[in-house]
Amino acid sequence: DFFRPINDFSGGEKTRIRLIRILLNKYDFVLFDEPTNHLDLVTVDWFITYLKNYEGGYLIVSHDRYLLDQTVNKIYELRNGKVELYSGNYTGYEMQVIEREKVLEKQYNQQQKLIKETEDFIAKNIVRDSTANRAKSRIKMLNKLDRIELQPKSHEIKIKIEKASRSGNDIYRLRGLNVGFADNVLLENLHLDIHYRDKICFVGANGSGKTTLLKILNDDLKPLSGELWTGYSLSVGYYDQLHVDLNEDITVLETIWNMVPGETFGYVMTYLARFGFYTDSIEQRVGSLSGGEKSRLLLAQLIHEKPNLLILDEPTNHLDISMIKSLEQALKDYDGTLIIVSHDRYFLQAITDHYWVFKDKDIKASQESFDVVLDSLRPYQKENKRKSDDKINPKTSRVKKPNAYQLNQKLQEIDSLTAKITDNEATIYQLQQKFSDPAFYTKQDNISMTNKEIAALQKEIFDSKNRRDILENEYLNMIEEE
Repeated sequence: DFFRPINDFSGGEKTRIRLIRILLNKYDFVLFDEPTNHLDLVTVDWFITYLKNYEGGYLIVSHDRYLLDQTVNKIYELRNGKVELYSGNYTGYEMQVIEREKVLEKQYNQQQKLIKETEDFIAKNIVRDSTANRAKSRIKMLNKLDRIELQPKSHEIKIKIEKASRSGNDIYRLRGLNVGFADNVLLENLHLDIHYRDKICFVGANGSGKTTLLKILNDDLKPLSGELWTGYSLSVGYYDQLHVDLNEDITVLETIWNMVPGETFGYVMTYLARFGFYTDSIEQRVGSLSGGEKSRLLLAQLIHEKPNLLILDEPTNHLDISMIKSLEQALKDYDGTLIIVSHDRYFLQAITDHYWVFKDKDIKASQESFDVVLDSLRPYQKENKRKSDDKINPKTSRVKKPNAYQLNQKLQEIDSLTAKITDNEATIYQLQQKFSDPAFYTKQDNISMTNKEIAALQKEIFDSKNRRDILENEYLNMIEEE
Protein backbone atom coordinates (compact mmCIF):
# COMPACT_ATOMS: atom_id res chain seq x y z
CA ASP A 1 0.00 0.00 0.00
CA PHE A 2 2.81 2.45 0.83
CA PHE A 3 3.86 2.86 -2.82
CA ARG A 4 0.46 2.69 -4.55
CA PRO A 5 -0.82 5.85 -6.30
CA ILE A 6 -3.52 7.58 -4.28
CA ASN A 7 -6.03 7.26 -7.14
CA ASP A 8 -5.89 3.46 -6.81
CA PHE A 9 -7.51 3.58 -3.36
CA SER A 10 -11.23 3.45 -2.53
CA GLY A 11 -13.17 6.45 -1.19
CA GLY A 12 -12.92 5.15 2.37
CA GLU A 13 -9.18 4.53 2.07
CA LYS A 14 -8.63 8.06 0.69
CA THR A 15 -10.54 9.49 3.66
CA ARG A 16 -8.29 7.53 6.03
CA ILE A 17 -5.18 8.85 4.23
CA ARG A 18 -6.46 12.43 4.61
CA LEU A 19 -7.12 11.80 8.31
CA ILE A 20 -3.58 10.43 8.76
CA ARG A 21 -2.10 13.58 7.19
CA ILE A 22 -4.10 15.82 9.54
CA LEU A 23 -3.71 13.83 12.76
CA LEU A 24 0.05 13.27 12.45
CA ASN A 25 0.62 17.04 12.55
CA LYS A 26 -0.64 17.38 16.15
CA TYR A 27 -2.44 20.67 15.47
CA ASP A 28 -3.79 22.78 18.36
CA PHE A 29 -7.17 23.01 16.61
CA VAL A 30 -8.65 20.99 13.74
CA LEU A 31 -11.66 21.66 11.48
CA PHE A 32 -13.38 18.44 10.36
CA ASP A 33 -15.94 18.58 7.53
CA GLU A 34 -17.86 15.25 7.42
CA PRO A 35 -14.76 13.25 8.49
CA THR A 36 -16.57 9.89 8.69
CA ASN A 37 -17.96 9.84 5.13
CA HIS A 38 -16.81 6.64 3.37
CA LEU A 39 -15.14 5.24 6.51
CA ASP A 40 -15.94 1.74 7.75
CA LEU A 41 -17.43 1.14 11.20
CA VAL A 42 -14.16 0.04 12.81
CA THR A 43 -12.34 3.17 11.62
CA VAL A 44 -15.21 5.40 12.82
CA ASP A 45 -14.99 3.67 16.21
CA TRP A 46 -11.22 4.22 16.29
CA PHE A 47 -11.66 7.88 15.28
CA ILE A 48 -14.14 8.45 18.12
CA THR A 49 -11.65 7.01 20.63
CA TYR A 50 -8.91 9.21 19.16
CA LEU A 51 -11.01 12.38 19.51
CA LYS A 52 -11.90 11.54 23.10
CA ASN A 53 -8.18 11.54 23.94
CA TYR A 54 -7.19 14.45 21.68
CA GLU A 55 -5.44 17.21 23.62
CA GLY A 56 -6.27 20.00 21.17
CA GLY A 57 -9.62 21.44 20.19
CA TYR A 58 -11.77 20.66 17.18
CA LEU A 59 -14.88 21.78 15.32
CA ILE A 60 -16.87 19.11 13.46
CA VAL A 61 -19.52 19.34 10.77
CA SER A 62 -21.12 15.90 10.82
CA HIS A 63 -24.42 14.07 10.35
CA ASP A 64 -23.25 11.08 12.43
CA ARG A 65 -25.33 11.32 15.61
CA TYR A 66 -23.33 8.65 17.46
CA LEU A 67 -20.07 10.47 16.73
CA LEU A 68 -21.56 13.76 18.00
CA ASP A 69 -22.94 12.09 21.12
CA GLN A 70 -19.54 10.63 21.95
CA THR A 71 -17.13 13.47 21.11
CA VAL A 72 -18.61 16.98 21.47
CA ASN A 73 -19.65 19.18 24.40
CA LYS A 74 -21.10 22.12 22.45
CA ILE A 75 -23.45 22.30 19.48
CA TYR A 76 -23.76 25.32 17.18
CA GLU A 77 -27.05 25.18 15.28
CA LEU A 78 -27.26 27.14 12.01
CA ARG A 79 -30.87 27.86 11.07
CA ASN A 80 -32.55 30.63 9.07
CA GLY A 81 -29.45 32.81 9.01
CA LYS A 82 -28.88 32.59 12.78
CA VAL A 83 -26.49 30.65 15.02
CA GLU A 84 -27.62 29.27 18.38
CA LEU A 85 -25.27 27.71 20.96
CA TYR A 86 -26.27 24.65 23.00
CA SER A 87 -24.21 22.92 25.68
CA GLY A 88 -23.76 19.16 25.69
CA ASN A 89 -23.80 16.47 23.01
CA TYR A 90 -26.27 15.88 20.18
CA THR A 91 -28.91 14.10 22.27
CA GLY A 92 -28.75 16.91 24.83
CA TYR A 93 -29.08 19.46 22.03
CA GLU A 94 -32.23 17.77 20.69
CA MET A 95 -33.86 17.88 24.13
CA GLN A 96 -32.85 21.53 24.64
CA VAL A 97 -34.27 22.51 21.24
CA ILE A 98 -37.67 21.06 22.19
CA GLU A 99 -37.64 22.81 25.57
CA ARG A 100 -36.39 26.11 24.13
CA GLU A 101 -39.09 26.07 21.43
CA LYS A 102 -41.78 25.40 24.06
CA VAL A 103 -40.57 28.31 26.23
CA LEU A 104 -40.21 30.63 23.22
CA GLU A 105 -43.71 29.77 21.96
CA LYS A 106 -45.18 30.46 25.41
CA GLN A 107 -43.37 33.82 25.63
CA TYR A 108 -44.44 34.65 22.07
CA ASN A 109 -48.10 33.95 22.82
CA GLN A 110 -47.96 36.07 26.00
CA GLN A 111 -46.34 38.94 24.13
CA GLN A 112 -48.85 38.72 21.28
CA LYS A 113 -51.67 38.92 23.84
CA LEU A 114 -50.06 42.03 25.39
CA ILE A 115 -49.59 43.64 21.96
CA LYS A 116 -53.23 42.97 21.02
CA GLU A 117 -54.54 44.42 24.29
CA THR A 118 -52.28 47.48 23.91
CA GLU A 119 -53.33 48.07 20.31
CA ASP A 120 -57.02 47.81 21.35
CA PHE A 121 -56.41 50.38 24.13
CA ILE A 122 -54.68 52.75 21.70
CA ALA A 123 -57.48 52.45 19.12
CA LYS A 124 -60.14 53.26 21.74
CA ASN A 125 -58.32 56.09 23.52
CA ILE A 126 -56.18 57.95 20.95
CA VAL A 127 -59.09 60.14 19.83
CA ARG A 128 -60.19 61.16 23.36
CA ASP A 129 -58.59 64.24 24.80
CA SER A 130 -58.67 62.79 28.32
CA THR A 131 -56.84 59.59 27.40
CA ALA A 132 -54.82 60.61 24.31
CA ASN A 133 -51.58 61.07 26.29
CA ARG A 134 -51.90 57.61 27.80
CA ALA A 135 -52.52 56.15 24.32
CA LYS A 136 -49.42 57.94 22.96
CA SER A 137 -47.27 56.55 25.79
CA ARG A 138 -48.54 53.06 24.88
CA ILE A 139 -47.53 53.69 21.24
CA LYS A 140 -43.99 54.57 22.42
CA MET A 141 -43.95 51.41 24.52
CA LEU A 142 -44.90 49.27 21.52
CA ASN A 143 -42.24 50.91 19.36
CA LYS A 144 -39.56 50.11 21.94
CA LEU A 145 -40.77 46.56 22.51
CA ASP A 146 -38.22 43.85 21.66
CA ARG A 147 -40.53 41.59 19.73
CA ILE A 148 -40.15 37.84 19.98
CA GLU A 149 -40.00 36.02 16.65
CA LEU A 150 -40.72 32.34 16.27
CA GLN A 151 -38.24 30.44 14.10
CA PRO A 152 -39.88 29.28 10.87
CA LYS A 153 -40.44 25.54 11.01
CA SER A 154 -38.04 23.53 8.90
CA HIS A 155 -39.61 21.69 5.98
CA GLU A 156 -40.27 18.23 7.37
CA ILE A 157 -39.44 15.66 4.72
CA LYS A 158 -41.59 12.56 4.90
CA ILE A 159 -40.63 9.62 2.71
CA LYS A 160 -42.71 6.56 2.01
CA ILE A 161 -41.16 3.72 0.04
CA GLU A 162 -43.73 1.64 -1.81
CA LYS A 163 -43.27 -1.44 -3.97
CA ALA A 164 -45.23 -1.89 -7.17
CA SER A 165 -45.28 -5.69 -6.95
CA ARG A 166 -44.20 -8.49 -4.65
CA SER A 167 -41.10 -10.57 -5.36
CA GLY A 168 -40.79 -14.30 -4.82
CA ASN A 169 -39.78 -15.73 -1.43
CA ASP A 170 -36.18 -16.48 -2.47
CA ILE A 171 -34.20 -13.39 -3.53
CA TYR A 172 -30.62 -14.68 -3.92
CA ARG A 173 -28.76 -17.96 -3.44
CA LEU A 174 -24.96 -17.81 -3.29
CA ARG A 175 -23.30 -21.21 -3.86
CA GLY A 176 -19.50 -21.48 -3.83
CA LEU A 177 -19.27 -17.85 -4.92
CA ASN A 178 -15.84 -16.24 -5.31
CA VAL A 179 -15.79 -12.44 -5.46
CA GLY A 180 -13.11 -9.97 -6.51
CA PHE A 181 -10.85 -9.31 -9.46
CA ALA A 182 -8.38 -11.46 -11.37
CA ASP A 183 -5.41 -10.45 -9.22
CA ASN A 184 -7.33 -9.80 -5.98
CA VAL A 185 -9.80 -12.32 -4.53
CA LEU A 186 -11.88 -10.55 -1.86
CA LEU A 187 -14.35 -13.29 -0.84
CA GLU A 188 -14.11 -17.06 -1.23
CA ASN A 189 -16.57 -19.97 -1.36
CA LEU A 190 -19.69 -18.12 -0.15
CA HIS A 191 -22.80 -20.16 0.70
CA LEU A 192 -25.57 -17.76 1.74
CA ASP A 193 -29.25 -16.98 1.08
CA ILE A 194 -31.37 -13.82 1.04
CA HIS A 195 -35.15 -14.11 1.41
CA TYR A 196 -38.16 -11.85 0.87
CA ARG A 197 -38.41 -9.00 3.45
CA ASP A 198 -34.93 -9.65 4.84
CA LYS A 199 -33.20 -6.45 5.97
CA ILE A 200 -29.49 -7.20 5.86
CA CYS A 201 -26.60 -4.87 6.63
CA PHE A 202 -23.13 -5.57 5.20
CA VAL A 203 -20.41 -4.64 7.72
CA GLY A 204 -16.66 -4.94 7.35
CA ALA A 205 -13.45 -3.02 6.77
CA ASN A 206 -12.91 -0.85 3.70
CA GLY A 207 -11.70 -3.08 0.89
CA SER A 208 -13.28 -6.27 2.30
CA GLY A 209 -15.62 -6.65 -0.71
CA LYS A 210 -18.92 -5.10 0.45
CA THR A 211 -19.45 -2.78 -2.52
CA THR A 212 -18.10 -5.38 -4.95
CA LEU A 213 -20.67 -7.92 -3.75
CA LEU A 214 -23.44 -5.30 -4.01
CA LYS A 215 -22.48 -4.69 -7.64
CA ILE A 216 -22.53 -8.43 -8.33
CA LEU A 217 -26.00 -8.75 -6.80
CA ASN A 218 -27.10 -5.83 -9.00
CA ASP A 219 -25.54 -7.53 -12.06
CA ASP A 220 -23.05 -4.69 -12.62
CA LEU A 221 -20.14 -7.11 -12.09
CA LYS A 222 -19.69 -10.85 -12.55
CA PRO A 223 -18.38 -13.20 -9.83
CA LEU A 224 -15.02 -14.86 -10.40
CA SER A 225 -16.64 -18.28 -10.07
CA GLY A 226 -19.47 -20.14 -8.36
CA GLU A 227 -23.21 -19.81 -8.77
CA LEU A 228 -25.44 -16.81 -8.09
CA TRP A 229 -29.14 -17.64 -8.37
CA THR A 230 -31.47 -14.64 -8.66
CA GLY A 231 -35.16 -14.80 -7.70
CA TYR A 232 -38.17 -14.11 -9.88
CA SER A 233 -40.17 -10.88 -10.23
CA LEU A 234 -37.38 -8.73 -8.80
CA SER A 235 -37.44 -4.97 -9.39
CA VAL A 236 -34.24 -3.52 -7.97
CA GLY A 237 -33.55 0.00 -6.74
CA TYR A 238 -29.76 0.45 -6.50
CA TYR A 239 -28.23 3.43 -4.68
CA ASP A 240 -24.60 3.99 -5.69
CA GLN A 241 -22.64 6.15 -3.24
CA LEU A 242 -20.84 7.83 -6.19
CA HIS A 243 -24.18 8.89 -7.78
CA VAL A 244 -23.19 7.42 -11.15
CA ASP A 245 -26.84 6.82 -12.08
CA LEU A 246 -27.55 10.57 -12.23
CA ASN A 247 -27.34 12.47 -15.52
CA GLU A 248 -25.46 15.64 -14.56
CA ASP A 249 -26.34 17.48 -17.79
CA ILE A 250 -30.10 17.74 -17.14
CA THR A 251 -32.10 19.59 -14.46
CA VAL A 252 -33.62 18.30 -11.23
CA LEU A 253 -37.09 18.61 -12.78
CA GLU A 254 -36.10 16.68 -15.92
CA THR A 255 -34.54 13.87 -13.85
CA ILE A 256 -37.97 12.85 -12.52
CA TRP A 257 -40.17 14.06 -15.39
CA ASN A 258 -38.17 11.95 -17.87
CA MET A 259 -39.26 8.91 -15.87
CA VAL A 260 -42.96 9.81 -16.15
CA PRO A 261 -43.34 12.01 -19.27
CA GLY A 262 -47.13 11.55 -19.23
CA GLU A 263 -47.54 13.14 -15.77
CA THR A 264 -48.32 16.81 -15.12
CA PHE A 265 -45.90 19.51 -13.95
CA GLY A 266 -47.82 19.67 -10.67
CA TYR A 267 -47.35 15.94 -10.05
CA VAL A 268 -43.56 16.17 -10.53
CA MET A 269 -43.31 19.33 -8.39
CA THR A 270 -45.26 17.70 -5.55
CA TYR A 271 -43.11 14.57 -5.70
CA LEU A 272 -39.83 16.53 -5.68
CA ALA A 273 -41.05 18.59 -2.71
CA ARG A 274 -41.17 15.36 -0.67
CA PHE A 275 -37.37 15.27 -1.03
CA GLY A 276 -36.74 18.93 -0.27
CA PHE A 277 -36.69 20.32 -3.83
CA TYR A 278 -38.84 23.41 -4.31
CA THR A 279 -39.47 26.03 -7.02
CA ASP A 280 -36.10 27.75 -6.56
CA SER A 281 -34.08 24.56 -7.10
CA ILE A 282 -35.92 22.39 -9.64
CA GLU A 283 -34.36 24.15 -12.66
CA GLN A 284 -30.82 23.62 -11.34
CA ARG A 285 -28.54 21.43 -13.44
CA VAL A 286 -27.77 18.18 -11.59
CA GLY A 287 -24.02 18.70 -12.03
CA SER A 288 -24.21 21.93 -9.99
CA LEU A 289 -25.90 20.30 -6.97
CA SER A 290 -24.13 19.68 -3.67
CA GLY A 291 -23.34 16.16 -2.49
CA GLY A 292 -26.37 16.16 -0.20
CA GLU A 293 -28.70 17.40 -2.94
CA LYS A 294 -27.47 14.71 -5.34
CA SER A 295 -28.06 12.07 -2.65
CA ARG A 296 -31.65 13.27 -2.17
CA LEU A 297 -32.28 13.34 -5.92
CA LEU A 298 -30.93 9.81 -6.39
CA LEU A 299 -33.17 8.58 -3.57
CA ALA A 300 -36.15 10.35 -5.19
CA GLN A 301 -35.33 8.68 -8.50
CA LEU A 302 -35.02 5.10 -7.22
CA ILE A 303 -37.98 5.36 -4.77
CA HIS A 304 -40.22 6.54 -7.61
CA GLU A 305 -39.53 3.23 -9.37
CA LYS A 306 -41.27 1.41 -6.46
CA PRO A 307 -38.74 -1.44 -6.26
CA ASN A 308 -39.36 -4.58 -4.20
CA LEU A 309 -35.60 -4.89 -3.52
CA LEU A 310 -33.50 -1.95 -2.33
CA ILE A 311 -29.70 -2.15 -2.50
CA LEU A 312 -28.21 0.90 -0.77
CA ASP A 313 -24.46 1.67 -0.63
CA GLU A 314 -23.74 4.32 2.03
CA PRO A 315 -27.04 6.21 1.53
CA THR A 316 -26.49 8.59 4.48
CA ASN A 317 -23.25 10.09 3.13
CA HIS A 318 -23.85 13.84 2.57
CA LEU A 319 -27.44 13.75 3.91
CA ASP A 320 -28.37 16.05 6.78
CA ILE A 321 -29.69 14.58 10.03
CA SER A 322 -33.32 15.50 9.29
CA MET A 323 -33.20 13.62 5.98
CA ILE A 324 -31.41 10.65 7.58
CA LYS A 325 -34.19 10.35 10.16
CA SER A 326 -36.83 10.46 7.42
CA LEU A 327 -35.04 7.75 5.43
CA GLU A 328 -34.55 5.72 8.60
CA GLN A 329 -38.28 5.69 9.31
CA ALA A 330 -39.12 4.93 5.67
CA LEU A 331 -36.79 1.92 5.62
CA LYS A 332 -38.21 0.63 8.90
CA ASP A 333 -41.71 0.74 7.33
CA TYR A 334 -40.57 -0.63 3.95
CA ASP A 335 -42.33 -3.88 3.07
CA GLY A 336 -39.75 -5.15 0.57
CA THR A 337 -36.24 -6.61 0.85
CA LEU A 338 -33.33 -4.40 1.90
CA ILE A 339 -29.57 -4.84 1.52
CA ILE A 340 -27.55 -1.94 2.90
CA VAL A 341 -23.98 -0.82 3.55
CA SER A 342 -23.58 2.01 6.05
CA HIS A 343 -21.20 3.25 8.76
CA ASP A 344 -23.94 5.16 10.62
CA ARG A 345 -24.41 3.25 13.86
CA TYR A 346 -27.71 4.82 15.00
CA PHE A 347 -29.15 4.50 11.49
CA LEU A 348 -28.30 0.78 11.22
CA GLN A 349 -29.52 -0.16 14.69
CA ALA A 350 -32.87 1.52 14.01
CA ILE A 351 -33.42 -0.50 10.81
CA THR A 352 -32.04 -4.01 11.36
CA ASP A 353 -30.27 -6.49 13.60
CA HIS A 354 -29.34 -8.84 10.74
CA TYR A 355 -25.67 -8.42 9.75
CA TRP A 356 -23.40 -10.03 7.19
CA VAL A 357 -19.90 -9.68 8.66
CA PHE A 358 -17.09 -9.45 6.06
CA LYS A 359 -13.75 -10.65 7.42
CA ASP A 360 -10.83 -12.81 6.26
CA LYS A 361 -12.34 -13.33 2.77
CA ASP A 362 -15.47 -14.84 4.32
CA ILE A 363 -18.96 -13.68 5.35
CA LYS A 364 -20.66 -14.75 8.57
CA ALA A 365 -24.39 -14.07 9.04
CA SER A 366 -25.04 -12.70 12.54
CA GLN A 367 -27.97 -11.45 14.59
CA GLU A 368 -25.92 -10.64 17.68
CA SER A 369 -25.82 -7.18 19.21
CA PHE A 370 -24.13 -4.38 17.30
CA ASP A 371 -21.31 -4.14 19.87
CA VAL A 372 -20.55 -7.87 19.52
CA VAL A 373 -20.48 -7.52 15.72
CA LEU A 374 -18.16 -4.50 15.96
CA ASP A 375 -15.83 -6.36 18.34
CA SER A 376 -15.55 -9.23 15.86
CA LEU A 377 -14.29 -6.76 13.22
CA ARG A 378 -11.54 -5.13 15.25
CA PRO A 379 -8.29 -5.81 13.35
CA TYR A 380 -5.98 -6.31 16.34
CA GLN A 381 -7.99 -8.79 18.38
CA LYS A 382 -5.83 -11.82 17.53
CA GLU A 383 -2.61 -9.87 18.03
CA ASN A 384 -3.74 -8.53 21.40
CA LYS A 385 -4.82 -12.01 22.49
CA ARG A 386 -1.42 -13.39 21.44
CA LYS A 387 0.34 -10.70 23.47
CA SER A 388 -1.89 -11.46 26.42
CA ASP A 389 -1.12 -15.18 26.13
CA ASP A 390 2.59 -14.42 25.95
CA LYS A 391 2.40 -12.57 29.25
CA ILE A 392 1.09 -15.62 31.08
CA ASN A 393 3.44 -18.04 29.32
CA PRO A 394 6.18 -18.97 31.84
CA LYS A 395 8.69 -19.45 29.01
CA THR A 396 8.59 -15.75 28.14
CA SER A 397 9.65 -14.75 31.65
CA ARG A 398 13.02 -16.52 31.36
CA VAL A 399 14.58 -14.05 28.91
CA LYS A 400 18.27 -13.40 29.15
CA LYS A 401 18.91 -9.85 30.39
CA PRO A 402 20.72 -7.53 27.97
CA ASN A 403 24.16 -6.15 28.83
CA ALA A 404 25.49 -2.59 28.43
CA TYR A 405 27.34 -3.48 25.19
CA GLN A 406 24.11 -4.69 23.50
CA LEU A 407 22.27 -1.53 24.57
CA ASN A 408 25.08 0.66 23.22
CA GLN A 409 25.06 -1.20 19.89
CA LYS A 410 21.32 -0.53 19.49
CA LEU A 411 21.80 3.17 20.23
CA GLN A 412 24.65 3.49 17.71
CA GLU A 413 22.55 1.89 14.97
CA ILE A 414 19.60 4.19 15.80
CA ASP A 415 21.90 7.25 15.62
CA SER A 416 23.37 6.06 12.32
CA LEU A 417 19.90 5.64 10.78
CA THR A 418 18.84 9.09 12.03
CA ALA A 419 21.91 10.68 10.40
CA LYS A 420 21.19 8.81 7.14
CA ILE A 421 17.54 10.04 7.15
CA THR A 422 18.69 13.64 7.72
CA ASP A 423 21.27 13.44 4.88
CA ASN A 424 18.74 11.94 2.45
CA GLU A 425 16.14 14.60 3.33
CA ALA A 426 18.75 17.33 2.67
CA THR A 427 19.64 15.73 -0.68
CA ILE A 428 15.95 15.61 -1.68
CA TYR A 429 15.62 19.31 -0.83
CA GLN A 430 18.63 20.14 -3.04
CA LEU A 431 17.20 18.09 -5.92
CA GLN A 432 13.81 19.79 -5.61
CA GLN A 433 15.48 23.21 -5.88
CA LYS A 434 16.54 22.31 -9.44
CA PHE A 435 12.91 22.51 -10.57
CA SER A 436 12.90 26.29 -9.95
CA ASP A 437 15.84 26.86 -12.36
CA PRO A 438 14.66 27.53 -16.00
CA ALA A 439 17.91 26.04 -17.36
CA PHE A 440 16.95 22.69 -15.77
CA TYR A 441 14.24 22.21 -18.40
CA THR A 442 16.57 22.51 -21.39
CA LYS A 443 17.21 18.74 -21.27
CA GLN A 444 14.13 16.52 -21.32
CA ASP A 445 15.82 13.71 -19.34
CA ASN A 446 16.54 16.01 -16.39
CA ILE A 447 12.97 15.81 -15.05
CA SER A 448 12.56 12.01 -15.19
CA MET A 449 16.09 11.32 -13.85
CA THR A 450 15.70 13.74 -10.94
CA ASN A 451 12.25 12.34 -10.06
CA LYS A 452 13.74 8.83 -10.04
CA GLU A 453 16.54 9.99 -7.68
CA ILE A 454 13.99 11.61 -5.36
CA ALA A 455 11.78 8.48 -5.38
CA ALA A 456 14.78 6.25 -4.55
CA LEU A 457 15.81 8.52 -1.68
CA GLN A 458 12.22 8.65 -0.36
CA LYS A 459 12.13 4.83 -0.33
CA GLU A 460 15.46 4.78 1.55
CA ILE A 461 14.04 7.24 4.10
CA PHE A 462 10.90 5.13 4.49
CA ASP A 463 12.92 1.92 5.01
CA SER A 464 15.31 3.65 7.41
CA LYS A 465 12.46 5.03 9.51
CA ASN A 466 10.81 1.62 9.67
CA ARG A 467 14.10 0.02 10.75
CA ARG A 468 14.68 2.79 13.32
CA ASP A 469 11.19 2.29 14.78
CA ILE A 470 11.88 -1.43 15.20
CA LEU A 471 15.25 -0.75 16.87
CA GLU A 472 13.76 1.88 19.20
CA ASN A 473 11.06 -0.58 20.32
CA GLU A 474 13.70 -3.28 20.87
CA TYR A 475 15.83 -0.83 22.85
CA LEU A 476 12.91 0.19 25.09
CA ASN A 477 11.99 -3.47 25.67
CA MET A 478 15.60 -4.25 26.60
CA ILE A 479 15.59 -1.42 29.15
CA GLU A 480 12.34 -2.75 30.70
CA GLU A 481 13.83 -6.22 30.93
CA GLU A 482 16.95 -4.83 32.60
